[in-house]
Amino acid sequence: MSQPEEGLEGVEGEQEEGVEEEEEIKPAKQVKPPVKTVWNNRSEEDFEKKNVFDGYDDHKVVSNIQNIVNTEVKRFLRKVDTSKVPIQKSVFRMFRIRAPDYSASQDKDKGGLKEWLYWEENWNEGPDHFAKDHTGQVIAPVAAHVEGMYYETLVKEVIEVTGTKYDEEGIPIPEEQMRRRFNGLRPRYYVPFTKKTAEDVIKKSAYSNENGILFMVKLGRGDFMAGSGNNIRHAISEDMFLNWTWDELVKWMSLPGGKDKPVDYTRSSIIDKSGKSLAFTPS
Repeated sequence: MSQPEEGLEGVEGEQEEGVEEEEEIKPAKQVKPPVKTVWNNRSEEDFEKKNVFDGYDDHKVVSNIQNIVNTEVKRFLRKVDTSKVPIQKSVFRMFRIRAPDYSASQDKDKGGLKEWLYWEENWNEGPDHFAKDHTGQVIAPVAAHVEGMYYETLVKEVIEVTGTKYDEEGIPIPEEQMRRRFNGLRPRYYVPFTKKTAEDVIKKSAYSNENGILFMVKLGRGDFMAGSGNNIRHAISEDMFLNWTWDELVKWMSLPGGKDKPVDYTRSSIIDKSGKSLAFTPS
């Protein structure tokens, strides 16, 4: 058997004297800071709270669920690194609407109808505002996110036959159980309209102002020309949006018009020659 060469004796793997082992330097792990922002996810939260998951096999339920899940916002919040670019929410359209207050008693004036405010936002839209992930890559913006309105899940309780049992004489007895089933969606509003609230929304808009926002009035059920249940909406001026009463807006919407007739956005349009407001009676 051959002998080990001189000078190579010792424990295998033992480091030679005077030679320091190099320490492996690992790159610092990039940690994305937590995202802190308030946003409207009430549609999805209400659906989960109503506990109608056993209806997932229903095609109608599935299609409605897809409409209320905020996939775009969740993707954005999962990727965005606010240490690189802050979240910037820009209002581009605001609505005034009169609709039922489902949280209040229906024996109030006007059958519980109330004026509401809601608006649509774009988040980090445009090359000057694009958000980035932790690697510095640009991520897609959020388009037309709605604040002030969500879709409430309606539920009906039904008795369903879940099986069959037999009595002592062998007579079948159906086994029944009360179940909660999906019964559609309806819009719910949660920001009452006031001039101050509307002005605050405009003021907080990241990179748009009153000159870049489209102001809309939206007539719904119980309003003029909306007896069919269809919403009718029209663009109005900022002054009309902030300062006109609801009745004045409805009167203005009732004026005859045409493609060759210029739109008059002043109060004089709803005043007749005698100086009195044009008569208007809701249908």
